Amino acid sequence: MSARLAKVVQNQNPILRRVEDPSRIIFIPANRGNYRGINHPNPNRRGGGGGGAPHPNHQGIVAPQDVVQTRTDGQQTVQGGRVENDKDVNQIQNNIVALNDGESSRGRDVENEEDGDVVPRKGMTFNSKEDVHNFYNRYAQHVGFGTKIRGTWKNDRGEVTRHILACVREGKCDTNKERKSPKRITSRCNCKASITARVMEDGVWYLTSVNLEHNHVVSPSMIKFFRSNRKGSGRGKRKLEESDPVELPIPKSFLTFARSMGGIETLSSKKRDKKYNIESSKRLSLGEGDIAALCLYFMYAQKQNSNFFHLEDIDDEGYLRNVFWADARSRALYRYFSDVVSFETSYLTNKYAIPLVMFVGVNHHGQSVLLGCGLLSSETIDNYEWLFTTWLTCMSGRVPSAIVTDECPYIQVAVSNVFPTSNYRICLCDIMKKVPEKLGAYKDYEEIVWTLKNVVYDSLRLEEFNQPWCEMIEKFGLQENEWLRTLFEIRSKWVPVYVKEYFWAGVSSIQRDENLTAFFDGYVNAKTSLKQFISQYEVAMSKKYEKEAFADFNSFHKEQELVSRLPYEIQLRALYTNDLFAMFQNEVRNMMNCRVKLLEQNGPIFRYEIKDRINNGGVFEPDVKNFEVWFHPEEVQVMCDCRLFEIRGILCRHAISVLDYNDVLELPPRYVVARWRKDFKRLHAVNNVNEVGEFERGPIERYDDIYMQCNKIAELGSVSQETFELAMAGIKELEQRLLSSIENKKDICNIGIPRTA
Repeated sequence: MSARLAKVVQNQNPILRRVEDPSRIIFIPANRGNYRGINHPNPNRRGGGGGGAPHPNHQGIVAPQDVVQTRTDGQQTVQGGRVENDKDVNQIQNNIVALNDGESSRGRDVENEEDGDVVPRKGMTFNSKEDVHNFYNRYAQHVGFGTKIRGTWKNDRGEVTRHILACVREGKCDTNKERKSPKRITSRCNCKASITARVMEDGVWYLTSVNLEHNHVVSPSMIKFFRSNRKGSGRGKRKLEESDPVELPIPKSFLTFARSMGGIETLSSKKRDKKYNIESSKRLSLGEGDIAALCLYFMYAQKQNSNFFHLEDIDDEGYLRNVFWADARSRALYRYFSDVVSFETSYLTNKYAIPLVMFVGVNHHGQSVLLGCGLLSSETIDNYEWLFTTWLTCMSGRVPSAIVTDECPYIQVAVSNVFPTSNYRICLCDIMKKVPEKLGAYKDYEEIVWTLKNVVYDSLRLEEFNQPWCEMIEKFGLQENEWLRTLFEIRSKWVPVYVKEYFWAGVSSIQRDENLTAFFDGYVNAKTSLKQFISQYEVAMSKKYEKEAFADFNSFHKEQELVSRLPYEIQLRALYTNDLFAMFQNEVRNMMNCRVKLLEQNGPIFRYEIKDRINNGGVFEPDVKNFEVWFHPEEVQVMCDCRLFEIRGILCRHAISVLDYNDVLELPPRYVVARWRKDFKRLHAVNNVNEVGEFERGPIERYDDIYMQCNKIAELGSVSQETFELAMAGIKELEQRLLSSIENKKDICNIGIPRTA
């Protein structure tokens, strides 16, 4: 390299260091630490022959990610690894980055390095302990794990001489040690991955020990959640604060799109929008600018992802009546979590400014996930049927196994017409929150409420509900209460003892004093306009997606501490997400309140009585509740009359007590619910990869099916670098086969492409 070029390159990048000999350059990538990289002039020293003035601390070692260009005797370019002799130089010629005349050079990012250039190796050297930290952290980001300081040793002068960095999941958790917080989780799994660095007399840090083997899942997509990878510069943090979407009235990407379309203001018209402020129950009542904002958002969402779905219901006079939309992620999530769907109408029934209704599901962490939104002009059977039919069309006709709605006679009729095969129940929380309004005028209100809750929540059998209910009506003179009379008539749709045979995934809990929170609470209040809601919609959804991603991270990288020595607890900790495993642990923890007694044996079936002392906030109530459990030892089948497993997919303390009583060491597969597993999405994609439609599909339906299948491929392909490369190779091969098939079958004109000669 000429002296002129060396000077030009150095001027363009201040990080380049130039030594006395202008033919030799060391390139140190920005923010990557100051590694050793100058070859010593003595050919007998490590690094081989080389020219230029020696630096007193340089040991002839080329550090990873440094680029060294030498042009002394012939041309020689070296990058990465340790250079011991000319043979070593020849072995790494494939990793060379040449600095040709007339070209400037830039360091390659860690993500683009070959594995051999970024992987720690014994014998690597660094200028300082901080450089060791920086290098190992970058390697951890590349692989997908967090780091921590395992140990530091100092000499008599207080100088650090040895330093160990390890995977953040290193170490064992002492499960026998009593802790104040039984819900504490830990990431430790005794992972042995680590590096050890020592400083020698010459001041250079050497890697003396390297262990790269992890005993847990690693994923580059999860690195943002590790504390060691959440550090940033002051400038970067300032930029983050300035661009924080929570502080913006409209998300930046949506705002940019809106401006490109002339802005919301230019699309809105006071005169036009006033047409929609009609006090007619048959037309959607919206405020000024709402229609324009909604149309603009639909344009934006469609541009972002062609799988975005929306439909508007227009009356005969051309007025907007109802609206529905669902983004691509909601449609994909429904493929995973279509077993239980909740239809929420709280914003509509409570007369909010925005008549918003939502379809909500439950993911494998027990979190709510949005499956579609709608705006309704009024509560009528026709409107609900239109909305349900539209949503079902959006979801490719896939009917949910179970659906939960608020108490409304119009909804009940619409559900029976559109979802006749789905298990249906009315939200118990919605009924109980109406108690003050419907019964507050009675003088014995508090006693009525106490009795009502006992009858509803404590009934294990049908007769335990029906008779006490009639006695309650008679005792307090409630025969004329129309609301209670209607509730009794539809008791099979809401009373826990009637609906406990079906799976509800925790939607509308059957337990006392549990309330459901509307999906957009915190983003919508009684006065929020549609335009304001649209501006915060993406922010709210991003927060929800981030929450799910963080729960995924915790489930794969952190573990709940065990509260017992039961083998079932160890078994499910390895399989379930942390949130669901915590629910199971709560049942294990309360086993100490249960006493098992064998009542009878009828053939191969054993019937047990479980006396459960009620734990009320740490205080045991004097009453003991009796449960019955049936156990088939040959089939290892167990069933409790509380039906917690049937309702929520979590074995109750009573069933676990009987299994433990009979020395069952492992839960059968039937009691390990797949939808609560931490790897459920990947398993679901594998199990349904060959799923096909039940009837001939049109072009739109075929496109939609292919798009959904591609989502599954994306899930599988993102598991690791190997699966990613396999997926990309398969996609390219499939693309070529499709193009070849279209050409051979002369179908080009059928997809709108002009036929070529």
